[in-house]
Amino acid sequence: MEQNPNMLAEMLAGLLESEPAYIIGRQFIQRLAAETGAGEEQAAQALLYAAPGGREVLCACAAQDLVRLQEAGRVADVEGYLADKAFAKPLLEMPAAAALRLYDTEKAAGEDVQRERDIGARDLLEKLMARRSLPSPIRGGVPAESRQDYANMSSTEFAAIKKRLALAAAQGKHPAL
Repeated sequence: MEQNPNMLAEMLAGLLESEPAYIIGRQFIQRLAAETGAGEEQAAQALLYAAPGGREVLCACAAQDLVRLQEAGRVADVEGYLADKAFAKPLLEMPAAAALRLYDTEKAAGEDVQRERDIGARDLLEKLMARRSLPSPIRGGVPAESRQDYANMSSTEFAAIKKRLALAAAQGKHPAL
């Protein structure tokens, strides 16, 4: 019994078209093609992530999702998001709403880190300016003189200081301790 190759192909196509998986797959492809305006072949490639045309379809689908989010009031500047390359990568890996949340979170974290760096730099500059305003010894390499420790000095040293103060007072001067 010889069968025509075309007849065999038609029988296989008929069996395939009645399979539930094939029917569901066709519905997915047709819905994606209708939503994006792309052809069914590009929509099938997009579902499989196999071809460069698939990325274009995914990007078009993501752009439409962003426009819907903008119409709902959840996104202010769609063009700004789409212009940033850091936002485009997650769009290929997840739905637009999730990519938007992830991007906004990462951007806010980056801004917080930059703000903390700016505050740290400002604090460092303030400390350096405060150090500059401290008095420095006249001769470099020589420490500044410390205050006199009257409680622990010997009685002869104390008597010499007392004599110097009395002499200065007798001359009408106001000596500093």
